[in-house]
Amino acid sequence: HALFVMKELGKLHGMSLAMRDQKPEVFKYLQENCGETFFNSNLFESVVTMITKLGNMVLESYDPISDSLYIEALQGSLKKVGDTFAEKKQVERYGKYAVINHGDAQMRNFMFKYG
Repeated sequence: HALFVMKELGKLHGMSLAMRDQKPEVFKYLQENCGETFFNSNLFESVVTMITKLGNMVLESYDPISDSLYIEALQGSLKKVGDTFAEKKQVERYGKYAVINHGDAQMRNFMFKYG
């Protein structure tokens, strides 16, 4: 299933790049009018909290002596989880590679048809 989803997402992103090139007014309309749901909801804070808690659980599993480099790196990453996610929202940073994205590409959000 994962391979099938990746292929379909590739098609979506490819069509999005083609639309951006060949029908820029349609791409711009979609870009400006598709509502962003993750960052503009209560989900954002709860996901940041969850990732931070999980990261802290991982930190507790590390050996303070032999894993000190990993601990330091993970602690640094956990301090900026919210900022890291917020940066992803800035479409301009992707330049010519910005595409229309699914937004919540979890397996439970896909349906499969066989036959």
